[in-house]
Amino acid sequence: MKTDKRKNYYIVLDTEGLGLNDLKNKIYGRQKSYDIGYVIIDKKGNIIKHFNALTKEIFGDMELMSTAYFFDKMPIYEQMLNDKEITERLFINIIRELKKDLKKFKIKGIFAYNCNYDIVALAETAQYTIPNCPKLTFEKTKKGTWKPQHEKLLQKLLDTKVEFYDIWTMACMTLCQQKTFLANAKYNKKGNIMTNAETVYQYITQEDNFVEDHTAYSDACIEAEILARIFANGCKPQKQMYFPFRLIPLEYRHKKVVA
Repeated sequence: MKTDKRKNYYIVLDTEGLGLNDLKNKIYGRQKSYDIGYVIIDKKGNIIKHFNALTKEIFGDMELMSTAYFFDKMPIYEQMLNDKEITERLFINIIRELKKDLKKFKIKGIFAYNCNYDIVALAETAQYTIPNCPKLTFEKTKKGTWKPQHEKLLQKLLDTKVEFYDIWTMACMTLCQQKTFLANAKYNKKGNIMTNAETVYQYITQEDNFVEDHTAYSDACIEAEILARIFANGCKPQKQMYFPFRLIPLEYRHKKVVA
């Protein structure tokens, strides 16, 4: 699809990483990305370009990959490689592609579902794979602790001022507030309301049996559809807040679990 200079364009990005950092036990460096995918869309969700690659330094290291949360998906990736649906690329070349697209399409924002995970994952992958990676800086919080500035590291690496925004927070501000969503709300085993990408996508498509692939490009595509629906509801880009489901009215947030 051709670009239109009158339109704004956005990147919806997803990464699959080795796992979550354990901040309580001060275990870091777990969120290295082995699968990176993104789509460039207009406000209505029309896809202008798509990109997907496996990070060669991570995916090619079986010792690292054996620790991946979704390691059971390895056969899927091997089939994708055999079918030439995806390629392995050095992380610096993935960054160069993203950097080029930011300028070419004059991107107004990079969006992801639970974007803080993706920001940290990309930053940690950069630190692990790029010798001259920008240094991670820290900012002192009101509580006196020091918060790592992963987003600023990425902005320096990408040579951009474009910011990262959170689709999850935006969904909890709009779609998850709608009467039809709340009337048919789904809850996890602990009784907490579910507002993840899979649940929200089921809601906007009315496909209750939809199951998220948890591969980067596929997930970016469904998140782009969610973002387009959010934009249609008049929501502006939002930074991620902690536990965005708390935006939902209290009476809907928790459901008693019968033992």
